[in-house]
Formats: sequence, C-alpha cells, structure tokens
Amino acid sequence: MRVYIVSLALCGLLLNASAWAADSNPADQSELASVDAQLAKSPHDVDLQVKRAEALGRLGRYEEEVQQANALLKQNPSFRNGYLLQEHAFLRQKKYQQALSALDNSFLYGAPTSTELVVKANLLIENKQVDQALILINKVISADPANAKAYICRADCYYHLYGACQKCLDDLEKSLSLDPTPVKAHQLIKEIRRQLSTSPKATQ
Repeated sequence: MRVYIVSLALCGLLLNASAWAADSNPADQSELASVDAQLAKSPHDVDLQVKRAEALGRLGRYEEEVQQANALLKQNPSFRNGYLLQEHAFLRQKKYQQALSALDNSFLYGAPTSTELVVKANLLIENKQVDQALILINKVISADPANAKAYICRADCYYHLYGACQKCLDDLEKSLSLDPTPVKAHQLIKEIRRQLSTSPKATQ
C-alpha cells in the first residue's frame, strides 16, 4: 500500500514541481544541440546555461545536469535556480537528502512557494523525518487550503504514522474534491477503504 502512496506523492507531486517535462523525446536532443551551439557563441549567457541544464534533465543525464547547476552556482552562489536544478537532478536519482539540502539552499535566496514546501515535506518523508513533514504540511494547508497535492502529502504522512486510517482517507478525498483528475488517488482511496473495512484497528 505504501508503494502506491509514495509513488503518487513523488511522481505526481515532486516531479511536477519541476519547470520542465519528465519524459524526453527527440526534440529534447535537438534542443540541447541548439543550446550548445548558442553557448559556443555566448558561453556566459545564464539563460542558455539554465536551458542546457533543463534539457539534460529531460534527457535523463542527471549527473551532467548537476555539473551544469554547479557551474552556474560557481559563477553566482546566490542564483536560486541553480539550487532548484540540483534538487531536480538529485530527486531523479533518488538522492533525497541531497535534494533536500539543495531545496533548502534555494530558500535562502527567495521565499518558497507552497508547491516547493510540499516538495520539501515529501523529501522529509523520504528521509524518514515524517513528524517534521507533518508539521510543515499542516502549515502549508493552513496557508493554502486549496492546494490539492498538499492533502496527498499529508495523507502520506498519516499512512506512515498510523497505517490505513480515517485521516488518510479524509485527506485523499479532500484532494480529489479539489482536483479529481489523478487516477492513482481514486485507486488509493479504494484500497484505504478496503483496509479500513477489514482492520478493526484502522480507525484513527
């Protein structure tokens, strides 16, 4: 059961927090070649360097994405997007602690969005800091009660802490009331209900 919740939280939330698509296609390789050609003429163009890192990420070349992000940060240690590029690459490699550190660094150079805070909460869960994740996600929901993905994250917290429980189910249903599109969330609700109906202890 937990596999489905974490899959939904990470694939449906964390990766969508990135500013680019998750799946590569031939156009990404063409774009990378085009950006490289432009960088040959303007090697210090920051926008082109960011585009290069994003293209590398879409192509699954995450180590190179980190290298490009590091190069940007070497030029300007306060460049917020450089840390977000690192976070994206580390997340894709399932290096959750490094992704969390990179995300925290980005917060030093600009106020985090609610989406970024939900990403952080999910990373805290992956780093087995569920209590801290729950504290954070409660703050996010208080500030942004229409954030559907925040409720999925909190359901994940509850499942880690209590297993299948009514709180988990309530948050999943709340998420779907705000955004009914995630198919996995519908499947997840059915499974939680099944577990609640067969487990007398799953009532919290």
